Amino acid sequence: MIVPGVWTIQRGHQLLERIETELRGVLPNVTVFTHLESLDDPASWNDVTLDRAETHPVDTPAKPQQASDETTGRP
Repeated sequence: MIVPGVWTIQRGHQLLERIETELRGVLPNVTVFTHLESLDDPASWNDVTLDRAETHPVDTPAKPQQASDETTGRP
């Protein structure tokens, strides 16, 4: 699943947990594999199969984002 790069890992994980739970509710015998990817990482767009072609690390890290109240839990 590709999510906005400013999302926390916790927020992305919560979304995946909800999706997995809903799938299991409809298909009780299903095995679900999920993987969290950042929308801001170009390598995320190449990760569409289980057998991904070799990728090279990005030379420059993503720009730090100002934490919002939603991600910090501050009022």
